[in-house]
Amino acid sequence: IHFLSYGVLSFKSSDDPNDVLVLEPHWEKKVTKTADGKDAKAPAQPDSSAPVKTENLEFLLDLRSKIVMTEIPAKMEREYKMSKLVAKFLDQLQVALDIKDLIFQLYQKGHFAFQTGYKKRIAFT
Repeated sequence: IHFLSYGVLSFKSSDDPNDVLVLEPHWEKKVTKTADGKDAKAPAQPDSSAPVKTENLEFLLDLRSKIVMTEIPAKMEREYKMSKLVAKFLDQLQVALDIKDLIFQLYQKGHFAFQTGYKKRIAFT
C-alpha cells in the first residue's frame, strides 16, 4: 500500500524497451504507533540514505496482473479504500506504459533529447 503513495516510476532512454521503465517502490517498514495508539503518519519521503532498489517492467506487469485478479478483503477496503488505490495505480501504470512506448520510439528515431542519458522520475500521486 505504501509504495502506491511514495513509489517512483523512473524512465530512461535505452535500446532495450524493457529497460525504459522501472519502479522504485520505496517499501515501507512496519507502521509505528503514537502514544495515543494511533498509527504514526508515514514519512513524506523515504529514507534517502538507503540504496534505491528498482523493480523492472516484468515486475510491474506481473504486479498489475496479480492486482487485477485479487479479491480485496472487506476490511482492507474499509480501512484503505483499496479499490480506489487499485484503480488509481492501474490508470497510472497504463499512462506510464504509454510514456515508455513513446520514449522508446523517440530513442529509436534518433530524437536528440531522448538519447543516452535521458532520465525522468515521476512519483505516484
